[in-house]
Amino acid sequence: YDAQVPHVVLDLGAVTFLDSVGVRLLLRWAKQAEVHSWDLRFALDSPPVQAVLTLAGVQELLPPAEPALE
Repeated sequence: YDAQVPHVVLDLGAVTFLDSVGVRLLLRWAKQAEVHSWDLRFALDSPPVQAVLTLAGVQELLPPAEPALE
């Protein structure tokens, strides 16, 4: 853990709809995070979101968040 690097988890668990505009936005954020060395992770616990990202073939381009501790 580096306090100098922003750590952000984008939780998409409550998202019920995602279209190509949303996919492009997620990919843009992931690319910007990579360019600026931010730690941006995606919690993709929404079946509709997972389905769209899998169909688009881009799910592996979005770094997954660590599972939440219960």
